[in-house]
Amino acid sequence: MNNASYAISGFFISMVILFLFFSKKNVANSETRIYKNLIVLSFIQTLYDIISLFIFEKFGTISCSKMIIKIDYIMLLLWALNFTLYIIAITDIKGQVKKIMKFVICFICLICSFGILLLDVNVVNENGVNDSFGASTNLLYFIFVFLMICIIVSYSVNIFLYKNKVINKKVIPLYILFLLLILTLLIRHFYSKIVFQPFILPFINLIMYFTIENPDIKMIQQLELAKNQAEKANRAKSD
Repeated sequence: MNNASYAISGFFISMVILFLFFSKKNVANSETRIYKNLIVLSFIQTLYDIISLFIFEKFGTISCSKMIIKIDYIMLLLWALNFTLYIIAITDIKGQVKKIMKFVICFICLICSFGILLLDVNVVNENGVNDSFGASTNLLYFIFVFLMICIIVSYSVNIFLYKNKVINKKVIPLYILFLLLILTLLIRHFYSKIVFQPFILPFINLIMYFTIENPDIKMIQQLELAKNQAEKANRAKSD
């Protein structure tokens, strides 16, 4: 299975999730808003990867190769940022503390995104290997580590301070993400020709689709209607 196959598979998964999510009305809470960002970013990023792989396969390393890689880095950063915000959103950390945490994390990521664009990156595209390294890449890795630490800290606080369960359905994607990241690092170390990442993000989004609190509007309207009818019946009896 070549690198384009992973990107194409991720693209089709992203399309399916987009169709499932937007084919019905959803409750406008923080979880669904962030999840919408995740699936849209994943769709754009996998499509971008397919186009990028085609360009590198057809033309090799070209003058704009570095910018192509950096834009991909920015999209990866945005996805990782939104995933971190999602984990914070589902914790029981108090509202004001959450706001401060989100602001600090977003501000640091904003500064680092400019760094990614300004710093240099080296593109390798030979002997079937598609890779990149350099200061810009190292900064991206730093952001990933920083966001992972934020996730671990916020979830640890949620467990030990607010006495929540270590495992619940909402954080299943978090555990799967950690496992897939370890798998990706091992694959990249032993088989540098394989770029597995374009498949990972859509797969995490797919898992999240089945774990996110996402009741549809119709059900809520029906409950609201039943509640109003019950209140009217109680008032009629009292009169």
